[in-house]
Amino acid sequence: MKCSRCKGIKKDFNYAMCRKCRKYHRELKRKWRKEHPGEDAKIAKRYRQRNPEKVRASRKKYVEANPDIIKQAQLTRDKNKHAEIRRKRRRIKMQAKGSFTQKEFLKLCEIFDYKCLSCRKKFEIGGIYGLVADHIKPLSRGGLDYIFNIQCLCGTCNRKKLAKNIDYRPFIPKFVEDKYEFFNA
Repeated sequence: MKCSRCKGIKKDFNYAMCRKCRKYHRELKRKWRKEHPGEDAKIAKRYRQRNPEKVRASRKKYVEANPDIIKQAQLTRDKNKHAEIRRKRRRIKMQAKGSFTQKEFLKLCEIFDYKCLSCRKKFEIGGIYGLVADHIKPLSRGGLDYIFNIQCLCGTCNRKKLAKNIDYRPFIPKFVEDKYEFFNA
């Protein structure tokens, strides 16, 4: 077999180029990537847009060939991090001010004994039917994304509340009050 680049004889039949040409080609690609940062991603995106069937088939083939890797990725994925990313995207989309951390939300849930403030059922943190962060004044109505505008509700009660201004908190925790005073000072 001949190399597709230098037309020399190649020993490895799995590749179109000989070992020397593959190494040269890799170096050229690295140099190009340094000179054109971000271009690689744009090219890949264009390819995915033009060839969705090929991409879908390739991904399906990879998932079928590597079930262990896929399972491990699902197990190690940080759900709290993804929840924060989703919240941040939504906050930006709604042009809302402020932010709160997962740590602050967990502290709030702990103060209210991991109970939904609407139906009073006790829940575990996370999951679609677990406790979720609900905005007392919704972002869609100009609410802020600070911890003092957050309450712990179960997923069902949060969906029932919709975009209404309802405060189910029996009291305002001290650390939330401090944040509110700091914000309004």
